[in-house]
Amino acid sequence: MLNQDPVTPFDSPSPDFTAEALAAIAEKHFGLNGRIEPLVSERDQNAKITTANGEAFVLKIANSAEDPERLDLQNAALSHLASHDPSLAIPKLQITKSGKPCCLVEDEQGQSHLVRAVSFLEGEMLAERAKTPELLRQLGCYLGQLDRAFQDFMHPAALQPDFLWNLDNWAEAATHSHHIADNELRLLVEEVFERQAERVAPRLAGLRRAVIHQDANDRNVVIKTGADEIAGLIDFGDMLWGCQINELAVALAYALMDTSDPLAGARAVVAGYHSAYPLLEEELAVLLDLVKLRLAVSLTISSWRGGENPENEYLKISQTPARSLLEKLAAINPDFAAASLAEVCGFTAIPATAVIKGWLSEHSATFNSVLGFDLRRAPKTYLSFAAGAPGLEHATDPEAYGAFLTDHLARENAEIALGGYLEDRVVYLGDQFEAGEGAERRTVHLGVDIFGPAGMAVYAPIAGWVWSIANNDAPFDYGGTVILEHKAGPKGPHFWTLYGHLAPSSIAHLEPGDAVSAGEKIGHFGKPAENGGWAPHLHFQIMTDILGLSGDFPGVGEKSRIPIWREICIDPNFILNLPPEALQPAQNRNEDLLTRRREKLSPNLSLSYEE
Repeated sequence: MLNQDPVTPFDSPSPDFTAEALAAIAEKHFGLNGRIEPLVSERDQNAKITTANGEAFVLKIANSAEDPERLDLQNAALSHLASHDPSLAIPKLQITKSGKPCCLVEDEQGQSHLVRAVSFLEGEMLAERAKTPELLRQLGCYLGQLDRAFQDFMHPAALQPDFLWNLDNWAEAATHSHHIADNELRLLVEEVFERQAERVAPRLAGLRRAVIHQDANDRNVVIKTGADEIAGLIDFGDMLWGCQINELAVALAYALMDTSDPLAGARAVVAGYHSAYPLLEEELAVLLDLVKLRLAVSLTISSWRGGENPENEYLKISQTPARSLLEKLAAINPDFAAASLAEVCGFTAIPATAVIKGWLSEHSATFNSVLGFDLRRAPKTYLSFAAGAPGLEHATDPEAYGAFLTDHLARENAEIALGGYLEDRVVYLGDQFEAGEGAERRTVHLGVDIFGPAGMAVYAPIAGWVWSIANNDAPFDYGGTVILEHKAGPKGPHFWTLYGHLAPSSIAHLEPGDAVSAGEKIGHFGKPAENGGWAPHLHFQIMTDILGLSGDFPGVGEKSRIPIWREICIDPNFILNLPPEALQPAQNRNEDLLTRRREKLSPNLSLSYEE
């Protein structure tokens, strides 16, 4: 049973006045005459009235079980917003002929209903519009403006801790997840509830609280016809006192539906909101979890109440897009999402990164070589995988590419070949590099590659302990993979190093938690058949945040998200200590050398170069 009164608007039938009765109510109590058109509603009855002079209003017939105090809350909120921010597009409350905000009428069954009228906001529903980045940013700006105007507003009826749709009351909805008939969907929803209980809920106690609209769904947000501009927000019926960040969570749960890249859409909305009403880092840390929570609550309630009221199509209207969005969000690492949202608001994506970089720079002279010999002195060449690079015609054939690599090393009199950090590559063909239909593919390399013969030994450059070992044996994956954990000084933050494309047999002696000494052998280069299908090499990477992962970690990132990825996966040369020009294509080296000489040498020194 719900912790609510036995009879609620959810349990009571919606009002069902005829068009003639609605017209009579509008004329008698509000002096409004015009064409009547029904509007969709979950638990009330709404109708649009268009007068002869073109003005439009909404007649709102409340459910007979609706608490009058709740309606007084809505009336007070509309009045407050209108006076505190006249520029805010909201419905304007229409006063009855007797000078009151609402009136009381009876239906044919003798049930009493409170009736109000508000101005009609012209435009299209967000659900009917393409969700462009600019429109999403405008939505965020509008909600920030709304919540800023709400900051000094309070009403006793806003205190509804047991309200079913209160996102802070998610645990009540969770008890009804068994009503979700689809087993796969039910398990996905229950995973969200479990994470909320274990990881998210403990972090909410200290967050800001305020009165919020709490239902800016895509059928309550009105868009100006033909423009990416918000025309207003309707339906204040779910308004309550709750976590401030729930406002954005609810809005995002609907605004991101049917978008190919939900995280990009979330960044647009969040950036807009933050520009109007600044968010806090601790709110951003839980925002995407709360979006998933709202979707889980919505799917649970609609499945439960839809089973009880199969004729009510409104309860099912967003089930399919809600499921699709929840599945997309479940595929996004929550820690990466939090870092991405922090970055778009101007916060440091990974606060520990600067400290780790500083420590690595201070101790760089003490690090061992990852190959057991001095990479700085070793004969080496650069190997590119960017579009148009030599040898790419053999990229999908490890044997042919291996022959090209052997010839390339011989031509360059090189012992090893290096592949660069943050290079945008065209060789990542596996499904693991695809984030979903229409989403951006991961193509930018987050580590440094060191190519050499199969069997070449790999060593730990810094002391630490084994975080994980794995054989990621999918095509184009890492093959044998070791991740070591380290600490930036006795009191410093932790960081991690990754060693990919090793022979699985060579790392079998390791176990998670094993201590590893600086200079200790980890494993050796694997052959193509055991390293993911690549020419033999080591993929070396540094991570300042492990993102809750084990056994695997992305070695390639999306081009548009490099500002975040480069905070998480810093330049491996902090440890490798290679000359910077060694990690660049040959055609870039002279230009880079000239630039660095100009920075270092006095202007009164004249140098000339011959190509």
